Amino acid sequence: MTPAEPEHNGKDGRDMLYETIAFPDNAPLQCSIVEVEEYPFHMHDDVLEIMFALEGSFELTVVNNVLDMKAGLVIAVHAIKALAAAGFTGRPVKCVFAGDEENLHMLSNAKQVMTEEIKGAAAAFNFETGFPDNRLVVGRKGGGPVSLTVHGVSAHSGNAPEKGRSAVLEAAHKIVALEACNDISRGKLINCGKITGGIGENTIPDLCTISIGVRFPSTEIKNEILDALEQAASHSTVPDTWAELDTSRLMECMDTTDGVMALFRHIQRTAVRCGMDEPGCFQVGGLSDSGITVACGIPTVCAMGVRGEGNHTPTEYAEVESLFERCILAACAAGSLEDGFTEQ
Repeated sequence: MTPAEPEHNGKDGRDMLYETIAFPDNAPLQCSIVEVEEYPFHMHDDVLEIMFALEGSFELTVVNNVLDMKAGLVIAVHAIKALAAAGFTGRPVKCVFAGDEENLHMLSNAKQVMTEEIKGAAAAFNFETGFPDNRLVVGRKGGGPVSLTVHGVSAHSGNAPEKGRSAVLEAAHKIVALEACNDISRGKLINCGKITGGIGENTIPDLCTISIGVRFPSTEIKNEILDALEQAASHSTVPDTWAELDTSRLMECMDTTDGVMALFRHIQRTAVRCGMDEPGCFQVGGLSDSGITVACGIPTVCAMGVRGEGNHTPTEYAEVESLFERCILAACAAGSLEDGFTEQ
């Protein structure tokens, strides 16, 4: 395997070394020992590069979504490879990877596919971003974008205002009703954040769309929000107006169920047996696909991925050592999980 001639391109005042490496079919791995005094800004599109300091040390900064969540995929795959190498046959192990979680699966049927694929699972590990303090996630809020589109009757506001039925006016009534349902102390949020409608002040508008963001910490509060949205959609204050409600992009919350906590305790004990620091747990506000698995009744622990900070920012980084730790933890926790663990 021979690297192509490196290309040097200036970026942000730094010299970037860009390599393209060709892999023969029978040689998927290359090892090199090099002396470096200063490692240049460096990237690959086609390979995974792992670096070890045999003598001395270096500081490696890794960016471009390696934390959220390319490293999580690596951990999941190598945990399964470790189980296979150890001869594990206790139960089937399945990976479900979705490439559009960041946009809440808005343009795909990934949520439906995932729901089908995970049926019958004993437990689920989600390799979302790990946290620097080593805590794992046992609860997440649910939510996402909702749209409420109001239809009215257009008319010239000067010549025939009596023939018009204002969609914007009806939307205003709905906004007031929905915002009155908020209960921030309980984590219940309905934020009518954007309104689009009408074509000008001389026309009574026949269309208005309300873009709404919702958040809920539990299925109970989710159902309260859905009830409020459906009530707003079905009830009209302005005669002859009607509305369409789209909640298809909502993500389920990750309830902190007894099963979730039983799985966390198993992972916690496994970490100690592996000589690692005992992880804690907490609940967070960010969405993830763990809500889907828990809603299907599957005990799930989230944030099993590589530890780091700065998701979605130029300062995003991953702790390289945690890549190996979390591979070990996932493989050992999956391999030692017993039937009936939720009753222990």
